[in-house]
Amino acid sequence: SFYTIEDWKLVTNLGYAHNKISGSRSITDFGFTNSHNTNGSDLWFGNRVYTPSIEGFRPFVGATAGRAKTNAYDESGSIQSARSVAEQTTNYKYAEGGVRYDQSIGDFSSSIELTRASDNYKTIDASLSYAVDKNSTVSVSGTRQTRQDLATNYVSLNVNIKF
Repeated sequence: SFYTIEDWKLVTNLGYAHNKISGSRSITDFGFTNSHNTNGSDLWFGNRVYTPSIEGFRPFVGATAGRAKTNAYDESGSIQSARSVAEQTTNYKYAEGGVRYDQSIGDFSSSIELTRASDNYKTIDASLSYAVDKNSTVSVSGTRQTRQDLATNYVSLNVNIKF
C-alpha cells in the first residue's frame, strides 16, 4: 500500500515468495563435489518512509520482519562428503536505508533503487511499469542482492491496484 502526504510516502509491503534453491560445494583437496536442489518460501511485512522527491531522487528508511523456510534436502555427488540437511526456518528483522530514482514517460515509468540493510545485505532493484488505468499498474522488476559471498538474483511481476 502507498500513502502520500505532502510528497512524503509511506509504503507498506506484505509479500510471499516461493523459492527454487540450488547450490553446490566442493572439497578440492579430496576432489569431492556435491550439489542440491530444493524449495522454500519467504513471508515478510515491511514499511518504508520516502522523503519528498528531489529531482527524481527519494532517500528512504525502513524496517522489515519476516520468516524464511528452506525445505530439507539430500545432496548428490561424492558419496564421501554428501550430507542430508533438515528443514530450516528462520525469523528475521532488519532496518534499511537507501535512495530511489524514478522517471516517467507517458504511461510508462521506470525506477532504480539502491539499499543497504542492517543485516549487511546490499540490494539493487530496477523496474519498468505500465499504467493500465488510473488505479492499476503492471510492472516487471529485476533484483540483485549480495552479502559477503552470497548473491541472489530474482525477477518479479507485480500488479498494483489502488482502492
